[in-house]
Amino acid sequence: MKKPHVILSIIVVTWNSEQDIAHCLSSVLTSTHHIPTEIIVVDNKSSDQTVHIVHTQFPNVHILKQTINYGFGQGNNIGLQKTQGKYILLLNPDTVMNEHAVNVMMRFLDSHPHTGVVGPEQFNEAGKMIFMVSRVSFLGISEYLIEKAYYFIHKKTVILFPTPHKTYMLNAGCLLTRNNILPTRQWFDPDCFIYGEENYLFKHVHEQHWQVYFLRNCSIIHLREKSIIQTNNKAKFAFDSSKALLKKSFVFRK
Repeated sequence: MKKPHVILSIIVVTWNSEQDIAHCLSSVLTSTHHIPTEIIVVDNKSSDQTVHIVHTQFPNVHILKQTINYGFGQGNNIGLQKTQGKYILLLNPDTVMNEHAVNVMMRFLDSHPHTGVVGPEQFNEAGKMIFMVSRVSFLGISEYLIEKAYYFIHKKTVILFPTPHKTYMLNAGCLLTRNNILPTRQWFDPDCFIYGEENYLFKHVHEQHWQVYFLRNCSIIHLREKSIIQTNNKAKFAFDSSKALLKKSFVFRK
C-alpha cells in the first residue's frame, strides 16, 4: 500500500518528559487522526523513561535521540531537518491538544495565504488563561484584562473575544507554520538554550513578510516549564538567554 503524502509534520522536543509525553502524544493522535501526519520526537538526552515510553506506546513516532542536550531551540532545528509536511506543528511535551485545535489552525492557514504562523489560546491545568507573549499588543492585553475582570466577577473563564487577530510574536509552546516560512531550517538561535527562542524566529518571519495570527477560537492546555523546573536553574537559563539576545541586539553590533 502506498504511504500517504505527509500533510502535517509535528516536532516535540523532550528532556526528562516522562510525566507528560504520553498525554501529549495521545492528544496529538486524537486531534490529527484524519490528517496524514508524521510525528518527530527530538530527545535531548533524557535520563528518565521518556524514550522508552515513546518507543513502546507510540511505535509510529520517529525518535531522534541526541547524545547532547542541545536545548529547546536547537532541538527544534534538528527536527526541522527531517520534516516533509506542508505544515509544521512545533509543540512542547507538556501540552495537551484540544480535539479541534489543529484543524482550526490548518484551515486558517489554508484560507489566509499571507499568514505564515498561527498559535492557539492556552490554558493551564486549572482552566485559567495564561498570559503569554502572544497577547502583547494593545488589543491582546485589552482582551485579557476584560476577560480577567469577568473571571473575578463570575468565577468562570470565558473567551469573550474569539476573533483571531494579528500579533508580532507567539508563544513557542504551540506553533503551526508553513513549511516554507524561512529559506533555511535554522528557525531558532542555537545560542538560546531555552527562553527567548521566539525572538529569533519571528524577527526572520517578519523579514520574509509573513503575517502572524493569534487564534483565540482554538486552544490547548499548557502545563508549562515541566522540564526546566527539574534543573532548579530556571533563573540562570533565563539570564543566559537574555545575555545572548542582548549581545546580538543593535546596541552591541559593531
